[in-house]
Amino acid sequence: MRIRTGLAALGLAVSPLAVAAPTSAVTTPALYSCTRVAQHRPATLQLACGDGNGYFDRVQWSQWTQTYATATARQWVNDCKPNCANGHYTKRRVPLRLYAPTTLDFQRYFSKILVGGADGYREPLPRPRRGCATNAEYERVQNGDTQARVSHIFGTTGIDGASHRSYRYCRSGPGYAIYAEIWYENGRVVDKHWSDD
Repeated sequence: MRIRTGLAALGLAVSPLAVAAPTSAVTTPALYSCTRVAQHRPATLQLACGDGNGYFDRVQWSQWTQTYATATARQWVNDCKPNCANGHYTKRRVPLRLYAPTTLDFQRYFSKILVGGADGYREPLPRPRRGCATNAEYERVQNGDTQARVSHIFGTTGIDGASHRSYRYCRSGPGYAIYAEIWYENGRVVDKHWSDD
């Protein structure tokens, strides 16, 4: 493995999107459904990511603010009788409320949904996909930081151990892959660097 100190040293043209620091402006939260693609005021919603036995269509949004969003929608639910493959869908009109905005990798999104009606319920919403580490995230990690704090700032994708390394996969191409690596000793950061394989 060749260790280098920056992405530019690897001879790669990194897109501004991959390394841009967050702006000071507060962005309107997005909604992530099973596609994990940011959406604003979508007309359909698929939130049953495992089996697809429930979804919403004809969604009509009345509000979309920095803290919540409200709508009404037609909800389809599979009764799974005698089994889900041969079940029947029923539909009803329900109110929806997105709330609890949060941020992951500088992507602001609604983290919970309230489905109203007689059988109303609350549940968490899908999160954005974790992508390449940004320079802003990387620079926030300092020697001496605890592993828990780094995971909160940076997230992890790949190896994670008490005295090993935790890294975020960044990008790949023919014959190479790039990682942002964080090294620990006794649960505290002792080194960090970009590296390529």
